[in-house]
Amino acid sequence: GCARSPSAAGTGWFAMATRASNREKTDPPEQMPSAPASDSNNAASSTSWSCGWCPERAASVSVVRPWRAARSRHEAIKSSAGVWFLANEYDFMSKPMERWDRFFEVLVEKDPHGRLRSIHNGIEMYDHAKEWVTHVCMQGSDVRQTVRLREAYGKPIVNDELEYEGNVPNPWGCISAEEEVHRIWSIMLNGGYGGHGETYWNAEDVLWWSKGGVLHGESPDRIRFLRDIIESAPPGGLDPQIGVAGNVFDDRSVDSIYLWFKFSGASVGSDYTLVYLEDYQPVRVALWLDDSTYEIDVIDPWEMTVTPAATHRLTGRPEYLEDDEDATDPTHDVELPGRPRLALRIQRVSA
Repeated sequence: GCARSPSAAGTGWFAMATRASNREKTDPPEQMPSAPASDSNNAASSTSWSCGWCPERAASVSVVRPWRAARSRHEAIKSSAGVWFLANEYDFMSKPMERWDRFFEVLVEKDPHGRLRSIHNGIEMYDHAKEWVTHVCMQGSDVRQTVRLREAYGKPIVNDELEYEGNVPNPWGCISAEEEVHRIWSIMLNGGYGGHGETYWNAEDVLWWSKGGVLHGESPDRIRFLRDIIESAPPGGLDPQIGVAGNVFDDRSVDSIYLWFKFSGASVGSDYTLVYLEDYQPVRVALWLDDSTYEIDVIDPWEMTVTPAATHRLTGRPEYLEDDEDATDPTHDVELPGRPRLALRIQRVSA
């Protein structure tokens, strides 16, 4: 599936479609057909022609000819907006890798706006380290691999098919809204970006995932809630904390790195930290902070609530922590409701 959340809904990064990749491979026309009329109630449909005649349709013709057709479409736009998704599940098509590389080369040569470029995988990942790829476009339910992919490619990671909220018989299209919200929090707090899709069964056989229309799921509002939290952070951008010693956990103990591997989190220096507790449900969490004044909130991603945490200043090591002669004692003890998939927001308010 290729239809993504429309930016107007604020629930996804890209609203592009590459439906041509699933059609019969035929010679492209000399001129692009007219784009469908815009429909304010069908944001996905109104953007579905935005990638023009996608080059992957040219199975037996020059890669330049479909580019000309796509360019004729984009001439009417006269804008640098847009993203190139070279193919949907490229590895399910019978093309040699050299052909995909050539498609990228043509895009680099011919696109005067230098739009973002990527390619979506089925099973086998494309080598996103190649210079013409601007970001990783991928699918996969193992959302914690975001950190590994960031390290491997050094480029933004966009998981636009983390499986879909819905109820169709296929496992990729029947995860719960709670599960999708959880996965997007995990992706975001590990330094990536997640896309929303819906596949709810209905009598009209209209799946938003492929045809656009009305969003029926419970994820979008909660994804927007996360977006609001991210955008309210101090300027400078959030850095993922996995594998990092310090930043609210003891930087002298291996427990810090262990906790960041279990939890997910991101920070803006030492002034602002988000900790997502994943599927763990502790009733207390110890924090190692400096002598500044902090505001600590408990965030419930599903209920979309932000509640001041019951926080206690510590004067020694709490009983629930193991003794560690190399570690320092925590400074704060935070009470939690003991439910999974909650988050903490720790903000310095004064030095």
